[in-house]
Amino acid sequence: ISVESNLDQPTLFNNDLFFAGIKNNYIYVFHSVTGDLLTKQYCKDATLISNRNDSNLFFLVPEGRNHVLKMFQTDLTSINETPVIVKTIYPEARPKITFLTKDSLEVVALCDNGTVQKTSVEPSTTISSMENISKAMYDRIFDIAVKDENFYFLTSKSVFSSSYTNSEITTVAQNN
Repeated sequence: ISVESNLDQPTLFNNDLFFAGIKNNYIYVFHSVTGDLLTKQYCKDATLISNRNDSNLFFLVPEGRNHVLKMFQTDLTSINETPVIVKTIYPEARPKITFLTKDSLEVVALCDNGTVQKTSVEPSTTISSMENISKAMYDRIFDIAVKDENFYFLTSKSVFSSSYTNSEITTVAQNN
C-alpha cells in the first residue's frame, strides 16, 4: 500500500487493520489493506500509544499542566473522525513524561524525575493524578520495551524489568 511519507510514531492497531502515524502535528489513519486515508486530524504534540490489539487508536496530548488521553473509535471498515476524550491526567509531582506505553488496561509513563507512573484507560470526567508505581530511584529513562506482561527500561546505569501484574522492579543488567 502507499501512504503518506515520513510519518513519525508508525502504529498498527485493531489487529493490524488500521495504520496510524504523525506528521507535522497531524494524525493520519489509513486502512492497512487498501491504503485509503480514513482521517487526518490536527493534534499538536500528540503521542500515539495504541498497540496491535487495541480496537481504537489511543493517544495522549499535552494541555497546559495536564495531559488528555483521547481515542479515535473504529469499526471494521471506518473510523470516527472526531476523537473522544477518555480522561484528563497529570503525573504525580508533575514531572515531564519522557516515554509512554500501553497494555490493554493501563497507560504507563516514564518520567524525567525517574518515576514510573500509571493510569487506567477507564473513562473519567474528573482530572486525576497518575499513580506512582516506583520510587524516584532511576536516572533519566532513555527507552522502554514491552514483552508479554513485562516492560524493560534503560537508564544510563542499568536495564530494569517490571511487571504489569505485581509492579515488582528488578535490575536485569548493568549499562556500561
